[in-house]
Amino acid sequence: MAIIRESKLEPPDEVLHLLDQLYVLGLAGGFVLQMVATLQAHQRAEEPQNDDDGSARSSYNLMAKQRLADALRYCGDAIDALVKLTRVRTV
Repeated sequence: MAIIRESKLEPPDEVLHLLDQLYVLGLAGGFVLQMVATLQAHQRAEEPQNDDDGSARSSYNLMAKQRLADALRYCGDAIDALVKLTRVRTV
């Protein structure tokens, strides 16, 4: 986009449309990568050893729930970005 702004010629609409699509795909890809990284962090986390009062297990479950909620949010954001791309493409 910076190159287009600096040029003196007006870019064709097709170029701007392509740049918009690449931007949206980049956003969606970033969200998917965040989701995968979050899920991998969850998968690699070690479960706590058994304790008498269960506080370590409870803490682990809370952390796992937060990680999975974050991954789900990233996935939802990626889907929203791809839906936007589909709408732009069909308009």
